[in-house]
Order: sequence, then structure tokens, then C-alpha cells
Amino acid sequence: MATMILRPMAALALALLAAGCASTQKGPLPDIPTDAMMPPGVDRAHTHFTVPTVKVGDIAPDFTLPAANGSGHVSLSTYRGHPLVLVFGSCTCGPFRGMLKAVESMKAKWGDRAAFLMVYVREAHPTDEWRMKENDRDGWVVPQPKTELERQIAAVDFAERVSLSFPLLVDGMDDRVSKPYGGWPGRFLVIDAAGKVLYRSEVGPFGFRPGELAEALGRL
Repeated sequence: MATMILRPMAALALALLAAGCASTQKGPLPDIPTDAMMPPGVDRAHTHFTVPTVKVGDIAPDFTLPAANGSGHVSLSTYRGHPLVLVFGSCTCGPFRGMLKAVESMKAKWGDRAAFLMVYVREAHPTDEWRMKENDRDGWVVPQPKTELERQIAAVDFAERVSLSFPLLVDGMDDRVSKPYGGWPGRFLVIDAAGKVLYRSEVGPFGFRPGELAEALGRL
């Protein structure tokens, strides 16, 4: 079953690359894959690409979410007056896990001028939906959480396993934060000290371009 699901995903990746959607491509990516980008055999029900309403130049909408470590609730407005890198993702997105290495490197370089904050969103490839062989191999075997507690448990395990060095919040089961930000399956934003969105990456994982994020941080 996992192999049958993996093949369409691999085909989708190749199709996106062929369509010029690799991370080295300069042009914008569509938030929802076009019909031309979809290879045969890929069920559109598995491409839950969220379309963000938050745009570059907007004031980032405030939100309050619980910290994964149980230390209380944190609001985005807490960071007003200080630049912020806002990260969205989950443990079952393999490319996102790889992207975090670049983000951690940027934090080491730019952490003195920008804070970093992550919001844990719904799983990209849980065992009961779009299961991936790579996740099974690497031990990221997680069903889609049905409660906030289950999502928190997944978030805590993720943070510990990747040694996440910045705060982690957990989105609600209504996905109330990730939806307007287009945070599923992964996205990165840079918000300036005034709360304005300075940079918003394309939808992950194919639209993540570390060079663009570094460039945005360099403009702070």
C-alpha cells in the first residue's frame, strides 16, 4: 500500500521539477498545482495545498496558540517590535525536515537580529492518509492527530528529535492559523519589527528557496 502511494508522489515531484518548480527556479509557483503539472495517478484529494490570504506587505494577522512544551499560550503580537521568522510545518513532511537544517543555520547567523518561531500544523504524510515509505524508513510513523493533545504530542516528539532550537506552537484542529498563512504543508515568512510581512515563501516543499529567505533576513 505504501509503495502504491509513494509512486504518485514521486511522479508529482518529477512533474513539478519538469514544470520548472524546482527550488532553484526563480519564477513563482502556483499554490494549487495546475492540471498540466499533475501526472496521471495522483489523486487531487491528496494535494491539500492551502492558498494564503496573507500577502507580502500585509500586517501579519495576530494569533494566540499553545506552546508545544506546555508553558502556556503565545501570541504573535508578543514579537511586535522585533523582526521574526515564522515557520510552518510538521514532522511527516520529509523535505520540510531537511529544510530545517538551513533554517537553523540562518538562526545561528541572524539570530541576533530576528527571532524564530514555528507553528506545528496538520500532518503532511500521516500513516492513515498519504503515507510515505521514507517516513516509515526513518521512523516518522504518525497517524493524523484527531485531538489537540495528539497534535501536541507529535509536535513535542518532533522538536526533541530534530533538536529544534526555537519556540514551537501548535495550531488548533480547525487549522485556524495555518489556513490564512497557507502554512500547510510548509511555509516560511519574514515579518519586520512593525509586523509587516517582508517575505513569504512559495508553498512547500518545492517552493522553499533558502537563498530568498537569507536575502530577506539580510534586508532587516
